[in-house]
Parts: sequence; structure tokens; C-alpha cells
Amino acid sequence: MRTIWKYPIGYEGEHTISIPRCLGDENEIMKFKNQVLFVGNQNEIPTIWAVVDDTAVKRDVPVLVYGTGFNCNDAALNKYLGSVTTHNGNFVWHLFVK
Repeated sequence: MRTIWKYPIGYEGEHTISIPRCLGDENEIMKFKNQVLFVGNQNEIPTIWAVVDDTAVKRDVPVLVYGTGFNCNDAALNKYLGSVTTHNGNFVWHLFVK
């Protein structure tokens, strides 16, 4: 069954989330980036909300987090997920799929 799950990510560095796959409308396996509905701040923690099939096999997805002004040479710009502000807008975090 399709449901929406949230994944608290954390701050700078590489984080791995274990997320079930999801079939799209044409019964094809969706790419992780297409499963992502929203990237936002929840309780000062960068968080991803994604649609999943809760009966499907999980896969590990590495997510890279960079702060504004930090080195982001490892980021694939075409795999950008979104940005999030924390601490009253004093920090901006940018999330990418590795």
C-alpha cells in the first residue's frame, strides 16, 4: 500500500536512509528522487517526506547534506533534492542523492 513516510536526515555529511521502493502509475519502479514529496525542517532537523510502498523491499539510499558555503564537490547537481533552513534561518542545508 502506498503511504507517506518521513526520514529525519541530520546535518552535514553523508547519511543513509532505508526506504521501500514504490511503483509508479505505469507499474515501473520509481527513482528515489521521484518518491520525494518534500524536504523541510521538523524540530530543527532536515527531513525528507517520501511516498513508499510499505510492502516493498527496502533499498539503502545515500543522501549528502551540505551547508551554505561548505565544500560540495561530491554533489551531483542533477540529483538535488531540496534545501532546508534551521535555527531561525541562520543555517541553510542542501540535500542531494549520492
